[in-house]
Amino acid sequence: MEPMIIRSFHARTPDEERRDFRFVKELPDHQYAPHPVVWLPEDVQDMGNGTYVAEFDFPPYGWLAFFIQATFPAPHGTALEFTTEVHIIPETFPFPECHGTGCKGNLV
Repeated sequence: MEPMIIRSFHARTPDEERRDFRFVKELPDHQYAPHPVVWLPEDVQDMGNGTYVAEFDFPPYGWLAFFIQATFPAPHGTALEFTTEVHIIPETFPFPECHGTGCKGNLV
């Protein structure tokens, strides 16, 4: 079955400090503020045989996340949407690698 719609979505982090793609962030005073991350649609390449490709260049700063979404027809005029996992480039983190018991902390 061919998808009715297939496209990718991508978003960039607004800075180099956090690899964070959430819409809202918590401020130090426990207040909440919008986090300017916008997910934009993009066309994908149809490679044939049910294979689709989304390619993105590394961002000049921060990180870029992307995934592919496929929409299929379903009964009664509805649709089913499936996505790939999110890929983040570059594959780096804004902190040094950590191992062992000294790495425990708080989940943000």
